[in-house]
Amino acid sequence: MSQLHQPSYSVIIPTYNAEKSLDDLLSLLHNQTIKPFEIIIIDSQSNDQTKSIATKWGERFIPIQKSDFDHGGTRNIAVSYSSTDYFLLMTQDALPVNSKLFENLYSSFVEDSSVAVSFARQIPYDNSSSVEKLTRQFNYPLESNIRSMDDINKYGIKTFFLSDVCALYSREKFEIVGGFTSPVLTNEDMLIASSFLHHGYKIAYQSSAVVYHSHNYSLIQQYKRNFDIGAFLSMYADRFPVKSEVGEGVKMIKFATCTLLQQFKFISVFCLFISSFAKFLGNRAGRNYKKYSLDKILRKTNYPLFWKKYFDQGLL
Repeated sequence: MSQLHQPSYSVIIPTYNAEKSLDDLLSLLHNQTIKPFEIIIIDSQSNDQTKSIATKWGERFIPIQKSDFDHGGTRNIAVSYSSTDYFLLMTQDALPVNSKLFENLYSSFVEDSSVAVSFARQIPYDNSSSVEKLTRQFNYPLESNIRSMDDINKYGIKTFFLSDVCALYSREKFEIVGGFTSPVLTNEDMLIASSFLHHGYKIAYQSSAVVYHSHNYSLIQQYKRNFDIGAFLSMYADRFPVKSEVGEGVKMIKFATCTLLQQFKFISVFCLFISSFAKFLGNRAGRNYKKYSLDKILRKTNYPLFWKKYFDQGLL
């Protein structure tokens, strides 16, 4: 990319006890072919070496109270401190695979001026389970795409798929749609994707931009995570005009099962079914969150602070 046409961008990283990965992440970001204008770290009262690592690299460090963290609001605060036409949102546990992360993400904006955000392909870390590796492969394929509201029949719920694990935003379009919704339980990225699409903008999945990112969730963690996703989808059902997201889950299970059977990984097939059942139960319970008392919800969620803060205020 010509030096004369290199846009400037900020990197924004929400953190909490990020010492295990933050130093590597910052090193990789500073070694990009197009270096960030600034890196902003917004931290929720870490009690490890997160602040000292950020200070060592000279990054801007914004502390907030852990109780004030909100997936949308916290990111809005960090964006307000940035000063560039584009900003790259990342999570503390994602690592760029190479030095061309920004320029590959930015290529989507060059390709189509209607693109509001471009997000990266995620590949799993080596210590990931077979099921997790196949889940990432299914959700983050080798083929890039650019989606608009006209693609709902083709992609279904995936039309709104966007991940702030690594996503490059146009500030102009971000501000036009009003930024992230706040408060929001989870999936602030999917919600702003809906805002972009309803405004006539497009979402780009750029597979040439790649980061390492994966999790080995326990069954309880899977249940709680999907409880929150189910509740979120129930809260904002009008923002996602598709019949159901279940079909996409069934496709993933079929894909993973066939692949694992071909590899003779029968134990992994069993783990896949158990994990999928936990996700299903969590999602169904979340869809019916209005039927539960706050005490019951607190046993089912990954974000008790959110529910405690807003449940009794009638904001949900």
